[in-house]
Amino acid sequence: MRVADPISLTQNKRVVWLAVGILVTGICFYFLFTPPGQTGAISTGSLGILNQPPTALPPEVWSRVSKGLDPTSVDPAHSHLALSEGGIQIFAVTGEDDQMCMIVRKPDFMASTCGQTGVFAKTPMFLQFPLSDGTSEVAGFAADGFRTASAGSASSPIERNAFWIDNVPATAQTLSVSGPAGSQDLQIHP
Repeated sequence: MRVADPISLTQNKRVVWLAVGILVTGICFYFLFTPPGQTGAISTGSLGILNQPPTALPPEVWSRVSKGLDPTSVDPAHSHLALSEGGIQIFAVTGEDDQMCMIVRKPDFMASTCGQTGVFAKTPMFLQFPLSDGTSEVAGFAADGFRTASAGSASSPIERNAFWIDNVPATAQTLSVSGPAGSQDLQIHP
């Protein structure tokens, strides 16, 4: 009968405890650093639209939205048309220092929001437009791996990272994006 070496048993126990510690630490990090409302896999953090060839941003769009922007932070030459349907256009415009702006153009208005590209690649960016009938419209970007955006009973496919949701009911309080990358819920204002 062979007797186990007490030193190798101690080393095996240490290896097992080390593996258990790494697993527990990983689980804790997942729950500590997963944004509230996000389930499934954490987004890969990429916006595929930014890898597409640039699209010329119409000069009248840039002249209207650039008034409130730092001209050194975004460059209209780095514009990408992500969505164009029914008179609505959504552009992603990037620049130096990891900046990105979403520009929404409709026949009756234009709007923009800006921030760090890395943040928007992990957490969807959106603009909400309240309408006189109590409903609203929501435009936004979500990272690769998200396929659907919804708010209340209204939904839209996410194509080329962009979405436009019509007829969002006044009772909707959450914007949800979902797909193979998981799901994320963001608060919207009814």
